[in-house]
Amino acid sequence: MSAPLQVAFIVGSPRSGTTILQEILGIHPQIGHFYEPYYIWYFHVKDQTTDYIPGGAISQKETKWIRNKFILFGKLLGKNFVLDKLPEHSFNLPILTKVFPNAKIIHIIRDGRDVVLSIKKEWKRRQRIVEHRGFGGLLRTATNM
Repeated sequence: MSAPLQVAFIVGSPRSGTTILQEILGIHPQIGHFYEPYYIWYFHVKDQTTDYIPGGAISQKETKWIRNKFILFGKLLGKNFVLDKLPEHSFNLPILTKVFPNAKIIHIIRDGRDVVLSIKKEWKRRQRIVEHRGFGGLLRTATNM
């Protein structure tokens, strides 16, 4: 990896298509993607009670730490471009641009009615998995979805 690392964030509500977009873009040979790296963004923010991180909550030292994690990730994968996707990023755009001023932000907007229907369907799927607590029931439920 010789060029400086480029970073892009995919933001949007849960169940809006952010994951599939990240997976599709991640097929490109120069793109590596973090799948929801909560530990990086919330490592320094203690006693967090919401998904919102106030702009002043991340110091210059923490900003450098986060950048270094992304650089390391890119180097380990041999990628020049790293994608990050967390639903919470929608609330924290000022933090993203503070840490990565040159980052690209891809915002997916899906009809809210479709988002709610998708969430409801997913909750029902997970409920059926929990109701079939035995491994056999879990496997049957998961494979029949």
